[in-house]
Amino acid sequence: MKMLKYKYIIALFVSALLSGCFAEEEFDYNYSSFVPRVQNMSGPSAAIANGFGESKYSVLTRGGSTYAWTVTGATATVTNDAPNIVTIVFAESAVPLTATVSVVETAANGNASDPAEISVELAAYCPLNTAVYVGTAATVSDSRSYTTGVTLVADGASGLILDGVMDAQVIGSWGETYDAGVGNEGSLKITLNADGTVVIPNQHFGTTENGAWEYWMRGSGTYDQCNKTLTLSYTFGGPDQDDYYTNVSLVIGMNAPGV
Repeated sequence: MKMLKYKYIIALFVSALLSGCFAEEEFDYNYSSFVPRVQNMSGPSAAIANGFGESKYSVLTRGGSTYAWTVTGATATVTNDAPNIVTIVFAESAVPLTATVSVVETAANGNASDPAEISVELAAYCPLNTAVYVGTAATVSDSRSYTTGVTLVADGASGLILDGVMDAQVIGSWGETYDAGVGNEGSLKITLNADGTVVIPNQHFGTTENGAWEYWMRGSGTYDQCNKTLTLSYTFGGPDQDDYYTNVSLVIGMNAPGV
C-alpha cells in the first residue's frame, strides 16, 4: 500500500508540473495596427510606347486587400484583370520616356502600404508614314561613295522611289547615261513594312549607253520613322545576279543636322 501511495503522490506532482508548463498564454494582438507590405511585384521594365502593346503587372494577393494601380511619367490605360493583376497599354509617343508603374495595397483594416514600383523604359514609336520621306534627302552616308544625293517620291502607301542611288558611280565616275524607258531608268524602288524593315526586291535598275550595260539591284534594310532615316544594304550588278558590288551600305536622313 505504501508503494501505491508514493506512486499517487508522484503522479500528482508531475501533473502539477506539466500544468504549469502548458498554462494558456495570453496574446495581445491589435489587428487594427497591421500595416500591409506589397509582395512580389512583377512586370516588364521595358516596353514600346505604341498605343497597342500590352504589358502585364502583378503582385501577390492577400485576402481582404484591395490594390490601387497608377502610372506616372507617361500616358497609359490601366485595365484590372484581377485586384492584384493589371494590363497596361502605354500611349503612343514619338520620343522615349521613362514611366513608373506603382501599386498600393490597402488591407481589410483600412491601413495602406507604401507604394511598390517598377520603372519602365519606353521606346519611341511613330507609325509608318512614307510622306515624311518625300523630298530631297538632307543627309546621305554611302559606305563606298557611289551615291551623293537622293530624291524620294511616294510609291503607294508603303513604297518609295529613290532617284540618285548609284549616280555618283554610274554617271559621275563611269560617264554613262541611263536609257529612257528601260527598266527603272536608274531609280530604286523599295517597300517599307510596318515592322520597321525595308525590302529592296530584285529589280531591273536600268540600262546605259543604248543597252551596252544592264544593271540590277536587290537588298534589304530598316527605317526609323521617328528620326526619319532609312538604312539600306544593297547589291548592284548585272543580269542573272552577276554582282559587281555587294552589301553596299546607304543611310538616308530626311532631317537636316540639328532639326
